[in-house]
Amino acid sequence: MSKKPNLSNAGPVEAADEPNIMSSGLGAPPVSHGKKNEPVLPDDDLDTQRLTEQRLDDADDDLRTQARRVQRRNER
Repeated sequence: MSKKPNLSNAGPVEAADEPNIMSSGLGAPPVSHGKKNEPVLPDDDLDTQRLTEQRLDDADDDLRTQARRVQRRNER
């Protein structure tokens, strides 16, 4: 059985990239230019009411869908 070399004490590793890598255009390494958007909270009561109604409607639809699935499963 051969013993594997211990790489934990190895010195700094040189970059494995090509020496002539381009800094822009095709062949350039990917760079993120985006930034995280903060969540936007409703700024008035009308928006809050609309969002609440939408969430209630979504929950109602979910319950109806689940009930139909259970009913179909029981019919089999």
